[in-house]
Amino acid sequence: MVNESVQKISSAFMLFDLSKGNLMKIAFQEITRGHEKIFIHLKFDESIDDVKIVASSVTTQGLELPTKLIEVPEIDGRVLVLPVLSVNQRAKITALLADGSKVECSKEIAPFIAKLHSQVNTARKNYITEKIRNCDANQIWGFPDVKVIRVIQKDESSDIVHGEVTVRGSSLQSISGDVDIQVLSRDGFSVASKPWLSMGDSSYEPEDLPGSFIRTIIFSVCIKRDIKGLIFIACFNNDQIANGFEGYQGRTIREFRDAWKRRTLSADADPFYEDWFLSQRADPKQLELQRQRRFAIEPIFSFIIPAFHTPLAYFKEMADSVLSQSYGRLELIVVNASPEDTKLAALIDNYAHRDNRIREIRLDHNLGITENTNVGIRAAKGDFVCFLDHDDVIEQDLLFNYVRGLNQYPTTDLFYCDEDKLHGDHYESVFFKPDWNIDLLCSCNYVCHLLTVRRSVLDEVGLSSAKFDGSQDHDLTFKVGEVARNVYHARRVLYHWRVHEGSTAAAIAEDAKPYAVTAGILAVQSHLNRCHIDGTVTDVPSGYKIEYHFAECPLVSIVIPNNDSVNILGRCINSIIKNSTYQNIEILVVENNSKQNETFKYYEQLQAQYHNVRVVSIETNGVFNFSKVVNFGFKEAKGDYLFMLNNDVEVISPDWIEQMLGPCLRKEVGAVGSKLIYPDGTLQHAGVCLQKEFGPDHLGKFLLAHDRRYYDMLNRTQDLSAVTGACLLTKRQAFNLVGGLDEQNFAVDFNDVDYCLKLRSRGLLVVYTPFAKLTHFESASRGMHDSKEKRIRFRCERGSLEKKWPKYYEYGDPYMSPSFNNDCKYRGF
Repeated sequence: MVNESVQKISSAFMLFDLSKGNLMKIAFQEITRGHEKIFIHLKFDESIDDVKIVASSVTTQGLELPTKLIEVPEIDGRVLVLPVLSVNQRAKITALLADGSKVECSKEIAPFIAKLHSQVNTARKNYITEKIRNCDANQIWGFPDVKVIRVIQKDESSDIVHGEVTVRGSSLQSISGDVDIQVLSRDGFSVASKPWLSMGDSSYEPEDLPGSFIRTIIFSVCIKRDIKGLIFIACFNNDQIANGFEGYQGRTIREFRDAWKRRTLSADADPFYEDWFLSQRADPKQLELQRQRRFAIEPIFSFIIPAFHTPLAYFKEMADSVLSQSYGRLELIVVNASPEDTKLAALIDNYAHRDNRIREIRLDHNLGITENTNVGIRAAKGDFVCFLDHDDVIEQDLLFNYVRGLNQYPTTDLFYCDEDKLHGDHYESVFFKPDWNIDLLCSCNYVCHLLTVRRSVLDEVGLSSAKFDGSQDHDLTFKVGEVARNVYHARRVLYHWRVHEGSTAAAIAEDAKPYAVTAGILAVQSHLNRCHIDGTVTDVPSGYKIEYHFAECPLVSIVIPNNDSVNILGRCINSIIKNSTYQNIEILVVENNSKQNETFKYYEQLQAQYHNVRVVSIETNGVFNFSKVVNFGFKEAKGDYLFMLNNDVEVISPDWIEQMLGPCLRKEVGAVGSKLIYPDGTLQHAGVCLQKEFGPDHLGKFLLAHDRRYYDMLNRTQDLSAVTGACLLTKRQAFNLVGGLDEQNFAVDFNDVDYCLKLRSRGLLVVYTPFAKLTHFESASRGMHDSKEKRIRFRCERGSLEKKWPKYYEYGDPYMSPSFNNDCKYRGF
């Protein structure tokens, strides 16, 4: 007797339709594969217009799998779409009948058999299989498209995958609802090590298809490494949207990972750097032209070489590189602190007889690197003093570049250039340096080579003492930099720091020598003391860190624009109040254009609960204008130190305010920015660079937050051209000086960049500190540029920025080398 509610047939060839009282036949016919999916032609012998057909599939272990049922106009029946697996799966077809009953049938799909059928049908050029292969790519309505954007290596055993889900519908309601992202292996098991995270969710009506709506969800998921194949699934709790899924072979995921590595490869790790350098260095013709060049200002340079048991071959290369300079007005003073080394003494003597520009000072014994250097300085006769290590090499046009810079900027008192390391006969580990950067210098001695200072300034500031041994050049750079009228950075690789056993370069490549770290701390601390900056220097993995002291704790006003978004705002404010160690704050919520009653109820609760939280309202006629909202908030604020803070951030480091307020207290600083991290642990912001021709972008975006590439620059306090307004601290005096944010030209975008550039144009610094960390749920509170009006506005504001600050677009960012590629946010070569 047939069960009247459910009829199951183990054969996959027929369904029993009780409403008609006869058998409905269904056949699993042609099978093909494409894009890591199986496509099966389902053919029915009778009309199924009034019958709802549902498909599902499970592995032999009972694990549920995604499926699709698609109508293809060119063929009869439906197409069942399944993921490619490495194990068998059982596909089930269910007919939901008009009387409420249902009948089911199933068929087991073996991966080998599916592959064989696909190969045969492809070889025969089967018409049906050509029509059904990848037929889901042509489905628009209600069929989500799932794709991988990038794969980021998290550690040795896992990756972070960023992907995108796109779904179209005829209304916003048809594409609404919660979504769940799953990642399965080829055997049907989940490989996500953590729940997926949303990185953005935006809906809009496209211009090219009026009456339709597109929703885009950016997701991040952490997966286990080295899986042979992956299936990404998007499941919506909306009956109008089918499951979306996409399969990727293991090698494809590896290709994504490798592509991301290549794109974000930093210059110091580029295996092709040496080829590039050799193609860029001055050739013999250029050097000859340089020798013939005459300048209005032609100073004499004194090279100071403290020599101590220098290997003879290295001394020869060093001396030859100096004596072959295309600008020849120089002297080479060798302070020999190892007179017992007769071979070295004889070699120095030989050079001195051959070239009268060489002088030797022979010491009775080694006085230490600093005092040995000081002996040479006292004997120098040049206008500028150059500090060259006894085993390093310089390019033949180094002095030419310095003299050319001096003639462009005659008040220059300090020179330095870019450098790399000379390992054997090979050039590697290039360091393209920023222009003068006092906060970076407090983090590490980035200047280093070839430090050259004006002799008169050196006499003014005095020589370093032996207590700075190991960091004597760092101390000297500070002292000269503090009084220098101009600092010139030659943006060329002109210095080669030799790496060999026992060399400083080799020590730094592994770990800094303890005495050098101690001396470095002393050098930075001495700088702070001379400049009357109240702080203590400590060493951290990225170099040095200043812990600022506060004689007083000024009121800090945190201004947060808000439009509805109660949950987002609540998370932000709770994290500030509960996690912040700095207490003298006020939080000013600037209400603009909210519509929901719960928002205003929350405002009342906030102000009743916290004495230091205020809500003020601004009328913008329903149009969002970030600049106008912030300007209004700052005018209403009571503090002299003002935060502009997005409502979609959450405090990570409890002392975030102290870490930003410390540098902001300095008179020369106009604004301070923080490190912002996506919820999945990747970087959203580590400062802003202005790429030549392309404009502003966030440094380090999507790199791991703890990434230490390119000399750990993402983790060093430094001066930059701009920082994001999502978390920016400024002082009221500076804000008033430049007239606040530009409400007319930068209503939504680039107002923070413009504000920072205005500060810099007034001689104020913009500082980035990695020690203030916040999570940024970017795009959670505001949609992307997904409408015609928004895209036009974005282009106008981007154009306004280029028109207002053209030198950055033409010459690039002073803190980013022109040798970096256009994606200089990764400092790639």
